Amino acid sequence: MMKNVFILFTLLFSLKGFAQDDEALKELKSNFQMSEEFKAGESLIYDCKRGYYTCTDKDGFDKCKMKRDKDKADGLTFYSCAQLKVFPNRLDCLKTNYEIIEGNTKKRFCYPQ
Repeated sequence: MMKNVFILFTLLFSLKGFAQDDEALKELKSNFQMSEEFKAGESLIYDCKRGYYTCTDKDGFDKCKMKRDKDKADGLTFYSCAQLKVFPNRLDCLKTNYEIIEGNTKKRFCYPQ
């Protein structure tokens, strides 16, 4: 009987470890590094320099804004980045990202207006 209780406790603690591993894996997947500059998130930006839309985290959105502000301050005629919109979650950002890509929109936000 005592051996069965020991086995049961061992299994329960093992399963708890798996649940913790699953949570850690979910966190890692949800905040993965997409490029050397950006991690995945809920903020849509356009990297004018490299020519792609992406959903990045708050840090990436802020980094994009800083680049754009610097480009404006330097009087450049081409901005390296455009911060477009912050969504309530990453899935909404990804849906909009795919819609924009399908529409093949002009990138006027990369230039002064």
